[in-house]
Amino acid sequence: MIIKISRRNFLIKGSAVVSTSLILPRFGLASAHLDKKVALHNIHTGEWFKETYVENGVIIPEAMERLKLFLRDHRNNQTHDIDPELINLINRLQKDCRVPGLATFDVISGYRSPSTNNMLRRQNAGVARNSYHMKGCAVDIKLPNHLKELRNLAISYKMGGVGYYPKSGFVHVDIRDKPAQWGAA
Repeated sequence: MIIKISRRNFLIKGSAVVSTSLILPRFGLASAHLDKKVALHNIHTGEWFKETYVENGVIIPEAMERLKLFLRDHRNNQTHDIDPELINLINRLQKDCRVPGLATFDVISGYRSPSTNNMLRRQNAGVARNSYHMKGCAVDIKLPNHLKELRNLAISYKMGGVGYYPKSGFVHVDIRDKPAQWGAA
């Protein structure tokens, strides 16, 4: 069956579709996929962060400030800007994990000040001199009973660094330029 449509009707119907697509985001119908949320628990401070940090595709500065405080160096309370791409990575991991609902990740380490990093390097040869933690570009996280899945998922993205520490019970993820992985198999 062939339906003939006049140029006038095409323009009228086309403008209605375009108008509707511009109006719907205001009601959250067409833009829900542009919202991003993370759910985190800091095991050292006992604090929780469960909120939207991107709304309608736009980063919420106040949420990023709260994340900056949440992911602070718990040893000396120093803060540093957190790279939004790191939070996007966490968001993606949480959405893709096969856990009902939004999986809450336990944070072992977010931002790490240079003094804390140096102290940890003296205690453990595995701590990098120029750690991505000091740049606000790395986080150590765990998801009980899903650690290996979390590691495999992060590796499957083929982006950033992924360290696997099953004996210590966490996965390190960062947003370095080239993919890298290390740790137990």
